[in-house]
Amino acid sequence: MLKITEQNSILGITIAQNKSSCWIFALFLIGLISRIIPHAPNATAMIFISVALGSFVPRLLALFLVLATLISADLILAWHSVYSVFGYWSLLTYSGFILVVFMGSFLKRANVMVSLLCLLSAAPLFWLWTNLGVWLGTGIYPHTPLGLLNCYSAALPFLQTQWSGDVCWAVAWLLFARMMSQHVTKHIGKVVKASK
Repeated sequence: MLKITEQNSILGITIAQNKSSCWIFALFLIGLISRIIPHAPNATAMIFISVALGSFVPRLLALFLVLATLISADLILAWHSVYSVFGYWSLLTYSGFILVVFMGSFLKRANVMVSLLCLLSAAPLFWLWTNLGVWLGTGIYPHTPLGLLNCYSAALPFLQTQWSGDVCWAVAWLLFARMMSQHVTKHIGKVVKASK
């Protein structure tokens, strides 16, 4: 069984009460589904999931799970939409999420306020990184300070939808996790009473 840190303010649950592999699988599925279903640009659960996994599983496992989610979703989308699976954008996107996982890995013992700040700063970090890559890797914008400024200005709507998505997915997860924790705790209480 995977050793999970018990204290975790991002997930809002005590992992030790529950089967950790179920929570990890739930995060994988939510990430996969959030990338596949129609959504506003960048309004997926991936930033939240990257921070959450980084904060409660070993870093290498978190990196593997996030990359597996991204690659799985990209393969499904490419098969369904008939576009190429990988390109220079993949390197930018995947490396951006790797940065977010590393950010989350510093939250092992963080309080709620620090966790919230990390979650809210993860989207701008991802946005800055990926749009720097757009500016450097495409011919869309001139390689001048003004070109970089234009690139970031044009990408502001993506940051807005990403932040909105992060908040919505985090709230949905916290409500789901709390409900499941209460259900499991109630079930465990019934089992303990029955065994007495």
